[in-house]
Amino acid sequence: EPAGRHPALQLMAPTYIMFSITFRVSVFINLIISIVRTINIVRPFYRVGRLAIGSAVLLYALASAALTVIVITIRNFDLAKRRGRTWRLSCSNHRISDHV
Repeated sequence: EPAGRHPALQLMAPTYIMFSITFRVSVFINLIISIVRTINIVRPFYRVGRLAIGSAVLLYALASAALTVIVITIRNFDLAKRRGRTWRLSCSNHRISDHV
């Protein structure tokens, strides 16, 4: 076991990142579906390009992943700075290793 890290913390960051990305991309896909349905109602013979939709979803997923990592990093850096400790990655405001 690495010094100062609880085994549960090693699973929290990937789980948080995956949940955050999945939730954001799900909402974005539902938004795209509603836009495509609206276009099909207004202009029934207009074809929406699948490549454009696929690339938009992929770019949004990548941007969401980058944003999630940045938010976790900033949040943990500020928390460690307020506590006067060295910075280390964890995804919760309370480290399990602080209470053990």
